[in-house]
Amino acid sequence: MSLHRSLVVLLLVLTLVAPLPALAEDGATPGSSPVAGTPAATPAATGNGVIAGTVKNGTPGGGGVGGLEVRLTRFRGTTQAEESTTTTAQDGTFRFERLPVNQGEAFVVTVRYQGVDYYSDVIALADNPETTTEVTVYEPTDDASVLAIASRGIIIAGADRERGALEIFEIVSLDNTSDRAYVGRDGAVLRIPLPQGATQIIQQPGFNFGQPEVRDGALVTTGAITPGSHDAMFAYLLPYEGRSLTFEIGTAQPTDALSVLIEDGSYEIASPSMQDAGTATIGDTTYRVLTVERPVVGDVVAVTVSDLPRPGSGNSARGPLYAGIAAVLGLVVAGGLMWQTVRRRREAAAVGAGAGTVLPDDPAGLEDERLALAAELNRLDEEHAAGQIDDATYQQERDEILEDLRAISRRLRGLEDSGG
Repeated sequence: MSLHRSLVVLLLVLTLVAPLPALAEDGATPGSSPVAGTPAATPAATGNGVIAGTVKNGTPGGGGVGGLEVRLTRFRGTTQAEESTTTTAQDGTFRFERLPVNQGEAFVVTVRYQGVDYYSDVIALADNPETTTEVTVYEPTDDASVLAIASRGIIIAGADRERGALEIFEIVSLDNTSDRAYVGRDGAVLRIPLPQGATQIIQQPGFNFGQPEVRDGALVTTGAITPGSHDAMFAYLLPYEGRSLTFEIGTAQPTDALSVLIEDGSYEIASPSMQDAGTATIGDTTYRVLTVERPVVGDVVAVTVSDLPRPGSGNSARGPLYAGIAAVLGLVVAGGLMWQTVRRRREAAAVGAGAGTVLPDDPAGLEDERLALAAELNRLDEEHAAGQIDDATYQQERDEILEDLRAISRRLRGLEDSGG
């Protein structure tokens, strides 16, 4: 089982609060990953479990889905037990029979199409011995214009006094506004520059864009990004000396908004290039927010954190960085810090909407609309996956949202006049 596949499968299996192993420690290039166990040598026991499914091509006019290899991977906990293969029929259907039905075991279906692996949800036959699943594949594209980094939120979660290091957690919110899977170029899909000295880099559950690597001071992802909205989450330590640290945040791809958050009243934070956006309350914690819109690609933004505890002055006053803060912060930061404002504006716009969508003229209004549409696309996908809406309604609404997102993207790039 390849490193890429084992990592993605485990991201599906692990709970949201379980940390994953470090990608690179002290700047080392990551090697083999311990996240997936060695395949069991003993043959699988047979049972009465069945997994039947269908492969669909989500790109209109895309290629056929017959004759594709389908891999079924069985896990005992987080250890790979075995793997079986079959081939799709001409209509994309497949079926696995005589599968073991045991508590604590799960299955994941993988379909490779046009050089990209696509995965099913985790299947627990103990809950339903005869399960159906669906895997959607897409035509690939390397057109970078289909991918937008909606926001990059950098949360200073605390300071580890013993190590003399800031604990940093990042959430990058992505939108693929096309109907194809973005595969990048030269083996790189996303490139996220890291502050100099970043160490103990750990990807968080939900980071399912292939095996990331550290190249020339940047976190580089290699896995395709499917249509819709996605969140990439990772964390690292940033060593400091004395009682202050100035670090630089770079951008390698167009980014709509870059924000830095720190718990209000903890340490001092300042940046000559960022605006003070006030505070944001996440859960029971209030954070001070610095932000900059559309930072220049290739440029860096300097941030200074001061009034830090001296290294070696005692144990960290915070809990471990890697213990589940994604579940708290991801909902707000990855969706946009102004979600409540966006939702109110979206609801108000819907009241007076006519036959078509009238887009705002100003960049701020377009950005708010884009964030709201991305959230709406997420909701639509969730409702369809849960069987709450039928395929025809889902496809129609999804096409309408994607068309609006494309129109906003064109407007922001100055390629289209206002339609109001």
